[in-house]
Amino acid sequence: MKIVCNIILGCCITLLFLSCNKDTVNIEVGIMPFPNPCTDQVLLSYTAQNPLSGTLILEVKDGNDDIIFRDPAFSSQTFVTIDMSTHPEGIYYIELYQQSELISIDQFLKLSE
Repeated sequence: MKIVCNIILGCCITLLFLSCNKDTVNIEVGIMPFPNPCTDQVLLSYTAQNPLSGTLILEVKDGNDDIIFRDPAFSSQTFVTIDMSTHPEGIYYIELYQQSELISIDQFLKLSE
């Protein structure tokens, strides 16, 4: 498996290339944080070119790799709002897992109010 991650503050698209029996399947997965940068809340919107099967797990981590938010049933929704008001400013990382496999990494910036 090859994960290609394109991280741009404001709009992030991660391309995932899966190889199965010599056939290549391209799946575009995107987690778009809005607003970016954020101050008190961030909305994470999920899009996929092709539906992903199985359970998707969403994690948001701070710069110390500590999990500040985890949604183990993310596949049942297309967006989630996270309260960032109690977290310090900095870069936060959005990780999306399918079963236990990392399929997408994006980021957003949190500023103080």
